[in-house]
Amino acid sequence: MKLKSVFFLFALMSGFGFESKASTSGVSNARFETRSKEENWKGEKWAVAPELSAIAYTDRTGAATSRLGIGASLELNAAHSILEVDSTPWFIGPKISARYLHPGASDGSFFGSGTASGGGSNMLLLPLDLKVGYALNDKVRVSVLGGGNLIYRSDASVSNLGSGSGSSSSLWKVYPNLGVDAEWRLTRNLGVVLHPDLTLTTGKNIYAASLSAVFIGY
Repeated sequence: MKLKSVFFLFALMSGFGFESKASTSGVSNARFETRSKEENWKGEKWAVAPELSAIAYTDRTGAATSRLGIGASLELNAAHSILEVDSTPWFIGPKISARYLHPGASDGSFFGSGTASGGGSNMLLLPLDLKVGYALNDKVRVSVLGGGNLIYRSDASVSNLGSGSGSSSSLWKVYPNLGVDAEWRLTRNLGVVLHPDLTLTTGKNIYAASLSAVFIGY
C-alpha cells in the first residue's frame, strides 16, 4: 500500500513539473515571437530621419551644378490597418520630407559660397510621396515612392525649372517627384536609408541623393 502511494505521489509531481515546463516554454515562445515581430521592418508604424543630400540642378547660367542639402523626413506605415494584420513585410503610407539648400552664386561651391551676383538665393524642397515597400528580410527593405515636390526659390532665376524661372522674384511651384528607398535596419530602433530621387520639371530636372539615419517606431 505504501509502495503504491509513493508511485502515485511521484507520478503526480512529475505531471506538475511537465505542465510547468510546458507553460514556461509557451510563455517564452510567445515572448520571442512578439519580440521577433517588433524587432524587424514588419512591425514599423512610423519613422523619422534626419538627412544629408547632394542636389543637382541647372543654374541661371545654364551650367549643371550641385549643392549640399540638409533636412529630415517623416513616414507613417498604414499597411497594418489596410491589410488588417499585426505584422507585415509591406510598407504602405505617406512620406514627407523637407530639404534646405543655399545655391548662392552661380560660381558657388558645393556649400553655396561664391563671389558672383545672386549669392543670397535659397531653395526649399518639400517632397510629399506615397511610399510602397517590401521587407526582403529582417534587415533589408526596398521601397518606391511617387508624388509631388513643392519647391520654393527665393530667386526663381537661380535654377531653370521651366515656367517662371526667368523672374528674380520668389516662387512656389509643385513638380512631379519619383524616388527609391534602400533601407538597412541596424538595431531595433535605428537604420540607414539611401534615397535617390528625381523631380520632373518643364525645364531642367532636379536630381537628388540623400543619406539618412532613420529612427524607427513600433
